[in-house]
Amino acid sequence: MVADNYPRWVLNVVLEKMGVLHTLNKSKHMGNAGPVKHKESSWLEKKIEFTRQHINQHFIPKRLQTKLWLSKIQRDIDFKKSQAWAMPSDLQGCIRINLEGREPTGTVKKIEI
Repeated sequence: MVADNYPRWVLNVVLEKMGVLHTLNKSKHMGNAGPVKHKESSWLEKKIEFTRQHINQHFIPKRLQTKLWLSKIQRDIDFKKSQAWAMPSDLQGCIRINLEGREPTGTVKKIEI
């Protein structure tokens, strides 16, 4: 099994090599270890994971679920230094520019044309 959201993983590696994405610490999520392979889970681990997912889906508001999910997948990005990062998407590669005035820690100045 490979890491979830493969286009984002590949784009983040490219953005990091270009020098526009900076990480807080080197992690496997940013591409240093390649796609993540998951170990085989025991019956109990699978049951616990299923229960956790069920509780998350049925008892936590969708807005909070999304916020927690985004914070998990973007935890290694240093937003104060980064100019861009890959956003989660299905099959497309979407890049978010860290625009000053729009993002809380925007680093890219808006150009008026």
